Amino acid sequence: MLTKSGVALTFYAFYVASKTGKTGLTVTIDVYEQTTATPIVSGGSATEIGGGLYYYTLASGILYASGAYVAVFKTADSSVDQQHIPALWVT
Repeated sequence: MLTKSGVALTFYAFYVASKTGKTGLTVTIDVYEQTTATPIVSGGSATEIGGGLYYYTLASGILYASGAYVAVFKTADSSVDQQHIPALWVT
């Protein structure tokens, strides 16, 4: 996704188990500033919207510069089809 600098970024991930959205997961997120590969969030708590969809909002004050912000949503639940899901914002 693409946005301008200075705004909050909301990352989304969709977890699936046996072809349907997986609810009730504990999901954390790591966020990196791409140009330096610097972690700016480690183990942040993602919030469940419903139906397998989870989100995390990176506050606008955390954004250091224009560039890419890469996030990885993670769950330890082995029943999901994929435990790590990437997301991307470009400012």
